[in-house]
Amino acid sequence: MNGRFCVKGQVVLVTGAARGCGKAIAEGFVDAGAIVFFLDILEQVKEAVGALKNDRAQAMVCDLRDTSQVMKNLNTIIERYQRIDVLVNNAGVTQKGNEPYSNELWEAILGVNLNATFALTRLVLKHMVEARGGAIINITSPTAELAFADCPAYSAAKAGVRQLTKSIAKDYAHRNIRANNVCPGYMKTAMTQKSFSDPKLKKVRSDRIMLDRWGEPEDLVGPCIFLASPAAAYITGCDLYVDGGLVANAV
Repeated sequence: MNGRFCVKGQVVLVTGAARGCGKAIAEGFVDAGAIVFFLDILEQVKEAVGALKNDRAQAMVCDLRDTSQVMKNLNTIIERYQRIDVLVNNAGVTQKGNEPYSNELWEAILGVNLNATFALTRLVLKHMVEARGGAIINITSPTAELAFADCPAYSAAKAGVRQLTKSIAKDYAHRNIRANNVCPGYMKTAMTQKSFSDPKLKKVRSDRIMLDRWGEPEDLVGPCIFLASPAAAYITGCDLYVDGGLVANAV
């Protein structure tokens, strides 16, 4: 049974891994025996990796919007290990905007959340095809299907990522490459600190959660390891909700 959920020795790339959910996911893969590259635009990703004191954890500072930077870092991984077994597209940004929503904000948020995700995935897929297999895990959001106020770009981007995953699952299934979505609910991270610290807003959001608590970044570790492991060998194109019952809670 342990072998079915084993990711030991897999080469894993996690984006947005300097803090929050990405950091927890990346650390979880390290704990499970994988070789993990923590990629982030923030320099603090080096501190996150350094604190682990584990040579299977390696930091990469990279702006995902810069193709040359992305290719340089991917080449480093391929030269060292000849493959990338798992890609976790976690990096994302959000910012509310008042009506009318500006073009600049729209383009900035889609640029990171959707366009950069597609660009990185396309490059990694090439190496997965050459290695004859792999797993892609995209981190989406309830906003991919539920309307949230004042953040149309974030909702559109996450909806786009959700459907991108399903398209990749269909197009690359014959290449032994699986693609799935993990959809976190309200997680306690730096991105949600403002709403979590607002008693009124916190209550409104908490009241929708069946399990009666906000998620912790560590709650995403098990689902991601599962989807990367042989235990999920027959799972592709799916949405795995890690939201405490938020989306399913109609009333």
